Amino acid sequence: MASSKPLSSAALFLCLNLLFFTTMVSSTCQTEPACPFDYHNLKNQGCSYLKPSQCCGLLQGLVDLEAAVCICAALKLDLLGAIPVTLDAAITLILGTCGKTKPVCFNCI
Repeated sequence: MASSKPLSSAALFLCLNLLFFTTMVSSTCQTEPACPFDYHNLKNQGCSYLKPSQCCGLLQGLVDLEAAVCICAALKLDLLGAIPVTLDAAITLILGTCGKTKPVCFNCI
């Protein structure tokens, strides 16, 4: 009887840890959404990695992940000008200028 209390506490501790880490992983690494607008519009707005502030109007109202997906797609199609830096650096620059952050689990490949 005396050993059941420590065993119950250990089981509760393990269950709470499992629940916590499952919640953290599922909330930070989400499925990649599609860009909610035609990313060719970014080029039409004058958006480029040299003029990142021109991108903010179209990215306004999007969550960080949606914005990153749109910028990534446009960069990969070379719609925003030649990139002398990595795609991730260009995405971080554009998103940062617009008050957004690149999600931890997002990689533009």
